[in-house]
Amino acid sequence: MHHDETAPRPRGLLNRKFFLVTLAVTAVILHGSLYPYDFHVPAGSAGPLDALLHSLNRPRDSFGEMIANILLYIPFGFFAVLTIRSRWRLAVVTVLGVVLCTSIELAQFYDTDRVTSLVDVALNTSGTVLGALTAVIVRIPSLSPLFRTTVARPVPFILLAAMLGYHLYPYVPTIDLHKYWNSVKPLVLHPAFNQLDTFRYFALWLTIAFLTRDAVARARSWFFVLFLAAFVFGAKMLIVNQSISLSEVAGASAAIVLWLAVLERVGAAAAVVALVLCAMIVVFRLAPFEFQAQAAPFGWLPFRGFLNGSFGVNVQSFFEKAFLYGSLVWIAGRAGLKLPVATVAVAAFVLATSVAQTYLPGRSAEITDAIITIMMGAIFIAMSGSRVSELATGSPLHRRSS
Repeated sequence: MHHDETAPRPRGLLNRKFFLVTLAVTAVILHGSLYPYDFHVPAGSAGPLDALLHSLNRPRDSFGEMIANILLYIPFGFFAVLTIRSRWRLAVVTVLGVVLCTSIELAQFYDTDRVTSLVDVALNTSGTVLGALTAVIVRIPSLSPLFRTTVARPVPFILLAAMLGYHLYPYVPTIDLHKYWNSVKPLVLHPAFNQLDTFRYFALWLTIAFLTRDAVARARSWFFVLFLAAFVFGAKMLIVNQSISLSEVAGASAAIVLWLAVLERVGAAAAVVALVLCAMIVVFRLAPFEFQAQAAPFGWLPFRGFLNGSFGVNVQSFFEKAFLYGSLVWIAGRAGLKLPVATVAVAAFVLATSVAQTYLPGRSAEITDAIITIMMGAIFIAMSGSRVSELATGSPLHRRSS
């Protein structure tokens, strides 16, 4: 019997690549929500469901922490929708998100130092729906040119979104005129110049410029780079607890001028940006390079450093690390390395700097940063292996001809 090679291959209900990414995201949510796993039955309580239903009387979280609760579940909704091949995917993922966050809130009733909150259920569900709707939008074949560009090159947009996620925290604008003045006061009245900070911002904005060009495929990339810089600095003037320093302005200006004048037209731009970003990560993680003879213990429990302190600040820190390490993986891939090789190489590099931190006083060295790198690389591999029409219809873009 003749086998028709052009016939579509049978497909399962789930996209395996995105299923694994969704499992990883779910594992991170569970770990971050239930650590330190110190469960006990509270005395004199009616139970977890009663505590959940009466949790509206507890004090409200800050606006930044509320936004962080939404952001935490956006990746779950996004990748879960890309996982499921069904016309009911949006409804299914929404239900899964409600079940996940509600189950976690009920379990937190028994977890030491955790608080059961119905507001968190609503915020987490909102994040799930936002992520799911975003994934549904990118499945629509008849998109505007801008959306088609975004779907064709999703990774740079994801990285730029992570940059905004940590750069503009706590996301609370104000109309207080005194705040606007206070934002630029360090730049005008106290223009302190720090060489390490300037280099850090230089590497950051050089990376942003490369990702912006990568995202828009050279089409007026200079305009989008300048627009993004104006947006970030303008937003920092409006957002509470944000200010602008001379080092930040100097580093960003130098990076944008170098990019627009030279690197944008250089074939080896990816390699140059990757090297600068590598150097910045080393400086950022190991400065002031005052090593001690005795090494501190290395933390093998993933995300332990994120599980203490402010939830909102920890989410901000996660976005920063995801941007830095994810950008290095992606740019190394654009420089010529295959994404799996780039992921392993950058994870090994980050792990080496983490081990080196055990010899720095006052540092918390752990496996978390390498895990974040591997997660970002896995996401990029899954996203890069899916063409636009596969996201839109779940079917391959081209069929093999006999």
